[in-house]
Amino acid sequence: MYCQTVPKLDRLWLWLIVALGARLLCMSFPNAFAIDMNSFKGWSMTLLQQGLGNFYSATWCDYPPGYMYVLWLTGWLYKLFDPYLQFTSGNLLTALIKITPAIADILAAYLIYLLLKPWTSAETARRSAISYALNPVMIFLSGVWGQVDGVGVCLMLVTIWLLQQNRFVLSGIIGSLTVIIKPQGLFLAPTFLFSQWTKRQWWQWLTAVLLSAGSVWVAILPFYITKISDRHSLVSWLVDPWRSLYQQFLSGGSTYPYASVNAFNLWISWNWQSDSLWQFVGLGLLIVLLLWVAIWLQRHPQGIFLATAIVLLGIFVLGTRMHERYIVYALPFLVISAGIQPQLRPIYQGISLTAGLNILYAYVQYNAEPVWNGLPHGLWQTLAIVGAIANLGLLLALLGATVDISQQNVSLSNTRQ
Repeated sequence: MYCQTVPKLDRLWLWLIVALGARLLCMSFPNAFAIDMNSFKGWSMTLLQQGLGNFYSATWCDYPPGYMYVLWLTGWLYKLFDPYLQFTSGNLLTALIKITPAIADILAAYLIYLLLKPWTSAETARRSAISYALNPVMIFLSGVWGQVDGVGVCLMLVTIWLLQQNRFVLSGIIGSLTVIIKPQGLFLAPTFLFSQWTKRQWWQWLTAVLLSAGSVWVAILPFYITKISDRHSLVSWLVDPWRSLYQQFLSGGSTYPYASVNAFNLWISWNWQSDSLWQFVGLGLLIVLLLWVAIWLQRHPQGIFLATAIVLLGIFVLGTRMHERYIVYALPFLVISAGIQPQLRPIYQGISLTAGLNILYAYVQYNAEPVWNGLPHGLWQTLAIVGAIANLGLLLALLGATVDISQQNVSLSNTRQ
């Protein structure tokens, strides 16, 4: 009886609070992915002690500057509880680092609700948002593992939401800043370009490019100000930060030059092996996929969510140098697409399953070695290959959905005639 009196939007927030609570509960245990968490802790403390301008000279880091602001602020917050930084190996700093991606997950779920409302019923939008917020994959990734991919996902959704609100320039700025926070934000570029190329005037594109470039320059300057070669040259001030950022991206991209980095994708049989050959094959396959998406999106401009899901999943399945976590970038756009096209729900559920298995595969390998070594290696190999085949099949199923939608539209057009 009580549930019937609670406004439906309030019920959505109640579920989002439950989802946040689940993440906070996970944070109370010292169970983060040690390699990543030790890096985040080290970077946070280095930022605190060395400052932004000396950070990249003081330590190794394969992340661009964007997320370093979050870790810098996290370090200052932690210092309030531990002024002499004596207990940085404890669980408090771990929990503080995990809070940002946990909150980002909840904001992402609410954005899913906002994005779906114009396209489907409010009830479907709510259920889709709750489904994402309570997805065990996302809870595990932010609450247990402690990775920050949820932040990149959230910013991608903000970028698309701003496009839907016809705020093109601001969308371009947020999308650009996303790339220097999580480089995987670049995965959104194809559908951003395909969906807007013919809709915007040249001056809108010029304004978006200039303001986006300016915003990125302002964001990265504090980190690279010591790298400016000539303090009296305006050209050096404008160019040198970009050169340093480019070198940072090259360095980060070359850290894992492998066909697959535990990713259940087309190249899993060459896991942790050089991609010197396969990167070109993968690039060719991706070009074909992107051409199909570009043509389909021009004919079905309302299909931006499905197109984005295909691109993000396609990059994971066909591209090299993919980590196991990168599959989660497709999840929010899959749940939105499934909210609009209910026949896509099994694909969302299937990707959630394979993503969960893939993330557990990597987590157990590095964080629970007795479990990893206690099971036959052939079992883990079989799981990886089956997962890769499943992901490829689900990608093909998504492509099949675009064909079905095209045929439905043709049938509807013929009926009207």
